Amino acid sequence: MMMRFAICLLLLGSVAQAAPLDTQAADAVLKECKNSPGFAALGEIKSVETIGNRPFAVNTKADNDTPPSVVHLLGKTARGYAVMLQGIGCEVIPVVGKPTGFAKGNFGGGATVAYALNGACGGGGICTTVVSLKSKDDRLLDLLVLSEGCEVAISMQKRAVFSGRDSIEIGCFGSGGADVGRADMILDAGTGSLEQLLVFSAGTGWVQIDDESPKRCTARIPGGLTVVKVGDKPEIDVTMMSEPEEAEEQHVERFSGGCDATVATRRHVFDKRANKFVAKPGKPRLRTLRKICTCEKK
Repeated sequence: MMMRFAICLLLLGSVAQAAPLDTQAADAVLKECKNSPGFAALGEIKSVETIGNRPFAVNTKADNDTPPSVVHLLGKTARGYAVMLQGIGCEVIPVVGKPTGFAKGNFGGGATVAYALNGACGGGGICTTVVSLKSKDDRLLDLLVLSEGCEVAISMQKRAVFSGRDSIEIGCFGSGGADVGRADMILDAGTGSLEQLLVFSAGTGWVQIDDESPKRCTARIPGGLTVVKVGDKPEIDVTMMSEPEEAEEQHVERFSGGCDATVATRRHVFDKRANKFVAKPGKPRLRTLRKICTCEKK
């Protein structure tokens, strides 16, 4: 999976209160969003409001590196999120039915629960995935558009990373045909806005093709993350598929695509100025995971 747009990082001390847009701006949103597949599910729009301290701009003609802006649509039938994807247009994600994922915890700023929702999957099956933060009394505090679309599934759980609050660990599953890949993320709201501090590809669960075998086998996704130090300067071990150049440099036989996988683990430290986790310099630790396939009869 590849990042389709940049994530906006906002350094804020507290979450702003929602504010209705003026009539001109609200009309511009409705004009831009009225043809989105999710718009009709909201019914007559009663109010268009900002979300937290998120930036707002109706212009979607900019390049894909411009961060998406979001607003809250409150309709007569349902509410939803309007996501302005630069270079693409407006996508409305209705808040109806069950979320695709949720997690409870003490996320800071009064946030106690996080929900994930997918928009309608467009061309190539790519979806827009958002994560919202809400308070104990069900107030919407913030909304983050993820850099990856989790069209197959999403896993969410609270994770102790920093002192005094919970972060959110996400497994974002996307499809590459029969094979499913996963991007792992750490989200955190310690600055007052929910932010993506770490994202990487954990690998692909390759389906093993063998017409002569009586069994159908699928490899588990080999990568993942481990929090090794919690506090003001947390550290995380990130495991990904190794690169051929890394294996050659360390004189290691490399396995990929089958039931054995050679992975690379790097220690990541939190860079407070950049507000993200960065890899420590040096060579990664390589190892080969054996027999990572699960098989069943055809």
